[in-house]
This record gives sequence, structure tokens and C-alpha cells, in this order.
Amino acid sequence: MANTVMGAVMTTTPVSMVADGATLTLVGFTISGHLLGMYAFSPVVGRLADRIGHLPTAVAGQAVSIASALLSGLSHGSVAMVMAGLFLLGLGWSFSLVAGSAMLSDATPAALRPGVQGMTDTAMNVVAAVGAGLAGPLMHTLGFGGLNAVAGALVLPVLVFWLFLVRAR
Repeated sequence: MANTVMGAVMTTTPVSMVADGATLTLVGFTISGHLLGMYAFSPVVGRLADRIGHLPTAVAGQAVSIASALLSGLSHGSVAMVMAGLFLLGLGWSFSLVAGSAMLSDATPAALRPGVQGMTDTAMNVVAAVGAGLAGPLMHTLGFGGLNAVAGALVLPVLVFWLFLVRAR
């Protein structure tokens, strides 16, 4: 779900920002901050996942993604809130991807890992493209706040599922 939500919100944020009067410079900084959230903390997230567990790290990723949707969705044109929300979107994605990749690797025999990882990466990118493709019509109909509400609503059942698994352990 992290890739679907990330694809949807990331692609529509620049459109929303420009419509709200933000400069292209601010849009560029916002996307840069998002990419920073996606990749800069991956080594730290990996160490955290090894320390506290992959499942709790995945739960944290979903929680951060929901926080991102709330912040961006309630921004009402505030560039600072959108920038923070998009950074959190990237960070939540990082937590989810690092933890999910580790869980996939743990659950897959070594000989099958390259193929399974390749299929998983393909599926992740397909759902990101679907999210991005649906995001424009959703934002046109519901606005940027509504799009973020849908994004949060998509992540919420995943968070509840992960929390259930954590409690079951």
C-alpha cells in the first residue's frame, strides 16, 4: 500500500502546490525533501528494523504514512505543512519498504530471492503507477485534502492488520 499511496500523493502534490500559488522553487524543495525522506534514512531504518524487529518497523511506516496524509490533507495551501507531509510520506515509505523487503527476504529461500524480489518490485511499481493514474481524477473530484483522506483510508486497514500481528506475537 505504501507504493500506491506514495505514487498518488507524490504526483499530485506539485499540481496542488502550484494551484495554491507556490513557486516552482518551493515545489522543487518539497520534492527534494520527499526524496530525502525516502532514501537518506534507509540505513538508520535498516538498523532500527534489525534492533526492534521488522514488523514493528512496518507498523511505524504505516503510522508515519497516515500522519503524512493528515498533515498534507489539512494543509489548506500551507507550503510548510505540505513540505512536512511529503517528507513524512517519503519516510513512511522508507520504513515500509525496508521492513517489507527484510520480511520478504526472511520468508524466501535464498535460491528464490532474486526472482521473488524482482516480481515484488514489479508489483510495487505497477501499484504506484495505478495510484498515480487514479490520483489526478481523485484530486479533481475531491481536492488535495480529499485525495489525502483517501490515501490515509487506504493505509489504515494495513496499519490495523500490522498492529494485530504485532499483538499476536
